[in-house]
Amino acid sequence: MNGCLEAKCPLGHEFRWLTGTPMLCPVCQHPMHGDQYPPVEALTPREKEVLALLARGMTNREIAENLYIEECTVEHHVHSIFRKLRVRNRTQAATYAIRNVLT
Repeated sequence: MNGCLEAKCPLGHEFRWLTGTPMLCPVCQHPMHGDQYPPVEALTPREKEVLALLARGMTNREIAENLYIEECTVEHHVHSIFRKLRVRNRTQAATYAIRNVLT
């Protein structure tokens, strides 16, 4: 449909809305941000660095070596990124990074 976008709310309900209209999930009335994800400002500067490297396909170990931090610290940042962005996996997080020019 022209002028219509598809999305999922954080609770998993799929829906469509017309561009230019308020974005609320019709099932649970959850407000949506932008194209369904929170703004990049929700992340700390270090989380943005980790996300950019994750989006380049690096493993947690490679990210740790690149940033001179422990691998468990990277794991903590990755979990925090997933929680803040309401994503479930690295692919969704990488997509967010690419859309928000963090790579």
